[in-house]
Amino acid sequence: MTSRFKPGRAIQVAQTLLDIDNRSLAKQLGCHEMTVCRMRGADDIKVNKLAEVADAFGMSLMELLKLGDDNEPERSSVAVSQTRQGAHQVERLG
Repeated sequence: MTSRFKPGRAIQVAQTLLDIDNRSLAKQLGCHEMTVCRMRGADDIKVNKLAEVADAFGMSLMELLKLGDDNEPERSSVAVSQTRQGAHQVERLG
């Protein structure tokens, strides 16, 4: 069975939207930068690890997964803004 969700792609999209590089994400997750590189290319990531990544991005697991769903029209309805403290915030449009 093939999943329509591509977690590695979702991480790539979220990093681009939030302007977070691999080194910064690795530091937030407490792992090596190479681990983030592997996750970015993965088709399968454990749910608990993906939930940690979503939390690091300040979004829900489903919001993160939708970023990696090529069939999801809502992907374009996710906007990202930065708060004064520099933390990123995900907002739903429409």
